[in-house]
Amino acid sequence: MIDTERAILAIAIQCPEHMETVLMNCDDGFFKWPENQRIFETIKDLHEGKSLTDWETITDLLKGEISASWFISMQDTLKGSYPMGIENLLLEKIKLVKEDKAKRAILAEINKELLGHTPNFDRLQALVDKGKVIKFAQEAADFQTAYDAYVDWKERRPTNITTGFPTFDNLCDNFDFGEIITIMGREITGKTFCALNILERLLDHVTDKIGFFSLEMSKAAITERMMQLFYGLSRWELKRKRDVNELDEKPFLEKYESLNVYSRVYTVREIEWLVRRDGLKIVFIDFLQLIKDDSGRGLYEQASNSMREIKELAKNNEAVVFLLSQLSRKSEGPWAKVELGMARDSGHIEQDSDFIFGIWDPWLEDGADQEWESKIMLKLIKNKRGMTRGIECRRDKSTGKLYELEIERG
Repeated sequence: MIDTERAILAIAIQCPEHMETVLMNCDDGFFKWPENQRIFETIKDLHEGKSLTDWETITDLLKGEISASWFISMQDTLKGSYPMGIENLLLEKIKLVKEDKAKRAILAEINKELLGHTPNFDRLQALVDKGKVIKFAQEAADFQTAYDAYVDWKERRPTNITTGFPTFDNLCDNFDFGEIITIMGREITGKTFCALNILERLLDHVTDKIGFFSLEMSKAAITERMMQLFYGLSRWELKRKRDVNELDEKPFLEKYESLNVYSRVYTVREIEWLVRRDGLKIVFIDFLQLIKDDSGRGLYEQASNSMREIKELAKNNEAVVFLLSQLSRKSEGPWAKVELGMARDSGHIEQDSDFIFGIWDPWLEDGADQEWESKIMLKLIKNKRGMTRGIECRRDKSTGKLYELEIERG
């Protein structure tokens, strides 16, 4: 397998147009030999810094760490390969390594079952998925393609992807694929319920595949909140009705059957892979600061990097992303107004989001006026299409349902 690893790295260096395919398939534990792992780390660092990854640069950087003969052996793996067949060779080599690693991991999992442990079928499926090769999609860049995209964009029907809050929907129009809508607030202000309100309304009028990534709550907890919104019941009323068989669950299951719910903690790249595999066009991520990042960077750098990758995910996969983001505890309490500048505490949110909604709950402040009970404030604080505006919403505390008050009064 040593020459297989060498061939993969040699293609990444010699044919930079295939670099993305290598990076999408090879993680930090992909290469078994330390020399190959070190070369991969160097290539990845150079690529992320937008620097050249040619042979001369790589060998110069690793002089003294890796022998010249090792690099000669890498180049020898490509002898006799035709340029037109390089991509197939790369995919074949990656497949060999990924399938071998996946097979070993699956056998280890099965061995646990033989020892009397209950097998983790979700993990088995995840291991099978890790054995699949991801191919980087090439992009046509000629101007005619750009013009055709423009014509198609102008003639296309609206996406019907909206928030369900009439004031905001009038200001933002329909969200387009490739855009990010960030919902930003402090703890206990209702960010998740706000997202679930949007999701519930979307299910009624879009046919696009939707995925909800709950990085904080379990699938059971998220499903319970969805049921509260659907039935207009508190969690205690839901339990009572289920206990005495008074709850007709068929309409709920029919409405939500097309939704995918994920509850593991993923990296952005893993989320992107699931978006592609499952054909997701509308993606909810709850929330930014819980996205997995094993780089060892500080929290600011992690969030900034995740934000950039989410923007790439939205654009490259033509998906609409609803992203929840939590403000720092160092800022004021959950009753304080959310302003655009606060996004800077969480990386590149302000820069990379197309729309930002702030959410806060004035009732949580000591001595708050009685009029704020059962209300929250939502404000569109970034709108790339123009105007911004805040609205008052009535919140049903037992069900989590949000209603825009201006519309309700009318």
